[in-house]
Amino acid sequence: MLRNLFSSQTNNLSPEETLELANKHLELARKEDDIAKRLEVINRAKSLLKDTENIFASKNVKDPTLSEGIANAYHEHGRLLNDLGHHSKAKKSHNKAEKWGYVEVVDRNDGSSHPLGKNDTGKPTPNKDVMQIQQKIFDQNITPPVAKYALPKPNELVTSTPQLAYCLSLLHPSMISVEGLDQSERDWLQDGTIDFDEKERLLKMATDLVRAFAQDELKKPDVVAEVVSLAAVLVPDDFRGLLQAFVDGIDQSMLLETHLLNGFSQLIRNAPQGCVDTDDLVKILKLLNARLKNTHKQSARHTYRLASTISQVLDSMVDCQVKGLSREQLHEPLSDYLKELQQNPDPYLVYQAAYAYQALQYIPDDETILQSMMRRTGKAVQGISGVVSAVKALDLVEFIEGLQDIQQGLTGAEKAIELVSDAYLNAAALAKNGQELLASLKEGFNFKHKGSWYPALRGLDRLVQEGRFADFERLAREAPCQQDPAFRWGVCLRLGEIAANNIWDLKIRKYAFNFLRQLYEDNANNGQQVNIRQWIFCILNQLAESFEDIVEGSADELLQEARANGDSGKGNLYYGYSLVQHHQMVTPPPMKFPLLDRVQNKSDVEAPLLKLRLERLNDRSSNVYISPRAKATPRATDDFDLTAKVHEFLDSDGKVFLLLGNSGAGKSAFCRALEINLWDNYEINGRIPLFIYLPEFERSEQDLIAKKLRKVDFTDRQILELRSYREFILICDGYDESQQIRNLYMSNRLNQPGEWRAKMVISCRAEYCGVDYKDCFRPTDRNGGGDTGQFQEAIISPFNQNQIQDYIEQY
Repeated sequence: MLRNLFSSQTNNLSPEETLELANKHLELARKEDDIAKRLEVINRAKSLLKDTENIFASKNVKDPTLSEGIANAYHEHGRLLNDLGHHSKAKKSHNKAEKWGYVEVVDRNDGSSHPLGKNDTGKPTPNKDVMQIQQKIFDQNITPPVAKYALPKPNELVTSTPQLAYCLSLLHPSMISVEGLDQSERDWLQDGTIDFDEKERLLKMATDLVRAFAQDELKKPDVVAEVVSLAAVLVPDDFRGLLQAFVDGIDQSMLLETHLLNGFSQLIRNAPQGCVDTDDLVKILKLLNARLKNTHKQSARHTYRLASTISQVLDSMVDCQVKGLSREQLHEPLSDYLKELQQNPDPYLVYQAAYAYQALQYIPDDETILQSMMRRTGKAVQGISGVVSAVKALDLVEFIEGLQDIQQGLTGAEKAIELVSDAYLNAAALAKNGQELLASLKEGFNFKHKGSWYPALRGLDRLVQEGRFADFERLAREAPCQQDPAFRWGVCLRLGEIAANNIWDLKIRKYAFNFLRQLYEDNANNGQQVNIRQWIFCILNQLAESFEDIVEGSADELLQEARANGDSGKGNLYYGYSLVQHHQMVTPPPMKFPLLDRVQNKSDVEAPLLKLRLERLNDRSSNVYISPRAKATPRATDDFDLTAKVHEFLDSDGKVFLLLGNSGAGKSAFCRALEINLWDNYEINGRIPLFIYLPEFERSEQDLIAKKLRKVDFTDRQILELRSYREFILICDGYDESQQIRNLYMSNRLNQPGEWRAKMVISCRAEYCGVDYKDCFRPTDRNGGGDTGQFQEAIISPFNQNQIQDYIEQY
């Protein structure tokens, strides 16, 4: 059938018949699994569409039905190309579709999109999606991922604070059912592992950790990040104690620390339900208001963090339906301070102040439309630990209707509409001068009226939290405030955060990046909002610099396009107030756990490890080194890169790698180079490379790792800590020189219960080995049998001509 269609001729066909043939090709393309064949069918469909256009033009008649059919076919052609990643070609097809009168609307009942020429009344239907992006980006909603960790046995030390948070989330009162848990979680909860004493031990550990934070005078960034990771699973008394510790830290610090404000924002955002009352929020707001008054004329970075933290508190106050806020003592002074920030030259600070100002406008109302709407659609799921709560999901259709109610019911709505309209007209006529651009931006961030963009952004946050990305896109397209500059800015920031957050699947992150890029390329609409392109340009540029996995080489193309459009010059205005200075796309998870170590009386081992790393790297040889090649056996004809082979072994389940070679073949040089390479790539809490020259140790058949660690100044307590919780890569050189005959892997009981966990790379002269030499190296079980997959070997090959030439050139 496919061959028949390809051989079809369009001669003597009517335009209707040619269009029908093109649509058949598009239908075949949708069903074709082979990508190459699908692209071939798509290209044939385009050729048929061109024939349709030519035949239609030659008839010199007007046919609205046929025009609509051509428009729909071109749109489908573009969608198929976009799915294959041919975005530039897809855009041309979509432009063709628009030329032929294509219009897309979104059905409010089911969220589906469809082409539409006329409505039931026969009149043209306006496009509700003002963003003018024809194809959908996010194809579905997903279940938010939950970070999982190994579950500890009774009285076993906890390895990280996020692991403790994970355990407590499973023990949380909201976890009334094991439905949805995996088998290991069910076993941990149901097989008697968690009795009353073990549960109390974990809860007490969290309490002690909060107390340790309160007593910590410096409250460095790693300590703040660590304690905040527990916030969502703390019992009320512990949470309030932690809240008080943060309040005291902010109130008493002479120099306001931005990481403390960051942590406080996360704490408020992840507060367990019922742990913060309205009086707490009012007192906190008064404190932050006072700090803002004393700080707002100083560092923009500190002021931004203060405004951001105030926004989090105000969000919580809106959710809690706080009433009776003193207008004279708090509401008006805070409003005035936020309005003053409108004159700040930093656009990011202006946006954050506008957001806080809008949140403040929703607090005094007694059961406002927003509160009623949020109450009807359910409260947000709190927490970062993945606690599953039985809450009603946000009803998107009802939410959008609620936004329309707010938009229509706003006081002074006519003035607000007039103001926004003026802002667009002004933006369209802007010159390229940066100050004029900034002036337009400030005008767009409205400090005069309550707007619906604030609750719309809250709705977007809720949808992201629930993993409802298709609904996120629909709300971004359909919100009645979608043309508001502040709403656009907020959408762009949220897309940037999604793209940067590796908790989401790579596909979702790429979708977010592509959404941003298409917003940037949306000339039809953004041509009227010149500043939007600058905002998106800066976010895309930051993503391109820091997150190459989602950009896939498109950054250079984007920057070249920006220079051609003159956007890079105008973007300099925003580089002066870089988003990096203020707004972290993603708050990184804690990597160190000093509070947990303190609570569990764990010895600090990372500092001496880093010292050892520095010593070993400084001791690296300056001699010429050529990476050797090796063979599986002396008689093998094929050789391979030895470094790559050993790294492959280290990533496998193998336990011992034996390196053979004649005297002077380069075994020792390779072992030392391997150690340096592993230290170069060492990460905190990662596997520890340990080079051991065996002739230096007597009785190396026992306690070899501990002997080496003592020699490099580790204490017995630190050695015990490393034995219990860390993994090693032992690089043992000179087995033959130590006159060994024992199996060091087995005699040191490596990877036995309660013993050292390690992989071993060990070198030996080939002539030292007897017929049964493998018995001296390979792991065996209790019965003397061995798993061949756990033992690998290689023999170093003599230098080839290329290696010799390389050595001469480097020498």
